[in-house]
Parts: sequence; C-alpha cells; structure tokens
Amino acid sequence: MEVDLAVIGAGPAGITAGIYAVRYGLNVVVVGNQPGGLAMHAHEIENYPGFKAISGAELMQKFMQHATKLGVNIKHATVVQARKLLTETEQFEIVLDSGETIIARALILALGTEKKKLNIEGEDKFIGKGVSYCYTCDAAFFSGKTVAVIGGGDSAVLAALLLSEIAKKVYVVYRRNKLKAQHALIQKLKAKQNVEVIFNAIPVKFIGDDTLKAILLDAFDKSKAVVSKLNVDGCFIEIGEIPNTALAKQLGVNTDEHGFIIVDKEKRTNVNGIFAAGDCTNTVLRQIITACADGAIAAYSAFKYLSKSNENQ
Repeated sequence: MEVDLAVIGAGPAGITAGIYAVRYGLNVVVVGNQPGGLAMHAHEIENYPGFKAISGAELMQKFMQHATKLGVNIKHATVVQARKLLTETEQFEIVLDSGETIIARALILALGTEKKKLNIEGEDKFIGKGVSYCYTCDAAFFSGKTVAVIGGGDSAVLAALLLSEIAKKVYVVYRRNKLKAQHALIQKLKAKQNVEVIFNAIPVKFIGDDTLKAILLDAFDKSKAVVSKLNVDGCFIEIGEIPNTALAKQLGVNTDEHGFIIVDKEKRTNVNGIFAAGDCTNTVLRQIITACADGAIAAYSAFKYLSKSNENQ
C-alpha cells in the first residue's frame, strides 16, 4: 500500500500523530506491535489532565477508539525493515512481519522504549520464574508472598504500591540514599506498613533452583555496607528504559550517546522526510502527556513537509 505518512509505533505519540495527520487530510497508517505501547501496562495514571485516576489500559483504549473513529488506519504488526528508496521524490519503504510492504512519502518514528535489564548473574535464568519487568502483568502471581522491586523512580514506586496490596511483604531496593520518584508517590509509599526501602544497595546475583529464592545484594557505596542476602519469591525490575531505535539506525537517523533519536523543536531528524516523537527521542520528560504533544508536533511538521513537497512537484 502507498500512503502519505507512515507512523511507526502505536503508543501515545504514534496514536496522537495519527489523529492529527487525519485531521490534516493526510492518508496515514499507524503501525505498532503493541497498540497503546508501554502505557498499556500502567496500573494507575494520576497526572493525565481530565482523569483524576485511570488505568493505562483504559486510557490507551480511549486513545485508539478516538483514532479509529476518525478513520486512522492502525495496523497491529511489527516493522522488520525500513529503508529510503532511491527515487526522484522522497519515499520510504517499510516491510511488516506479515510480508506486506508500505510505501510512504514521510515517516514519523514513535518507537518507544523497552525496560532496562540489570544484566546480572541469574537474571535470564529466572525470567518468568520470579523475575519480571511488568508488575501489572505479574503481580497477581505473588499474592501473600514476599517480593522486591529494584529501582527508585516513579515506575518502581508505582510497582511497590500495587504490590503492597497483593504481597505479604515488599522490599524496594535502591542504589541511592533517597528515592527520586514524585513526592506524592513517596508519601503514599511511606504510609504502607508492609513496604521496606533498602537504600545504598544493588542486586548482584539472583539465587534459586527452579524458581527465584533470594537476591544477593551489595552496597552501591562500598564503604557503607556489606554483601547481604534478601529472601524473596519474586523480583520486579524497574530501573528505567532504553530506546527502541534499531529501525532509526537502519534509516540513517542520528541518535545521541544513549541511543535516543535527536530531533529539533519541530521533531525533525537529520534525514529529510523523517520525524520522531515520544520516549524514543532526546526529550527532557518521558510522560504520556509529553509523548502526545510530540506526536501532534511531528504530525504538523510532516504535514508542512508534504505540502511543500506537493508544491515542488
């Protein structure tokens, strides 16, 4: 199929870009292997205007319903290859895992991120056997048990809050001496009687037989503590995300030292006709609301680019 604009990624940035593109009269397709993106897994969102509290799954369903009602074509698929075609006019080819090929005159990369791994001994062995990267997916398996959450940001504290309602005991293990989550979330965490925060500690090894039994901890600051063992039934890793920018690199798009796509204020990349939006970019804040703003700006910039291209043909 041939379209004016292809948006790769169906999270908040990608869906918003699709909504704006349709309203600009563009023939657009949004392609994503996980409609709703990582936001789908947020247990409760309290900072998106208009909703005092809403689950990520419910909010993203509303996004997609809005988009499809406007006529946005959302394809549930994975892009396996992307390249710029050597033609007189700027065109891009993206190939889906189904074998379908899409030709687009402009691209918006809303590729999102994936959860960081600790990369320590035993981590891969116990994935699905006690080690998890999705607390909303797996919390229910640890009812009445003892679990740990690794990390000190918003996602880690949110994980601990949810788990405190299900598990018998929740440890939050953080390498610093102060949590970096929002103040309101920290206050909620402090009110939980079954949550204990262990500061200045990092996991160095997962221990168990068929399932996880314990985490070996060491001090982040070696002068302040000694190695200890924390007996747990499960561990949720919430230490941040890394950008899914392999496709961007296929297309020759520049990234920063951390792998995030470099964009200007109009969400343009270094490649003519390619724009980027959301958490995969070198933005200062990675939230649903900022991803939406990025998607809107990228769609507007793509519309201007395509309009100018039409004038020159």
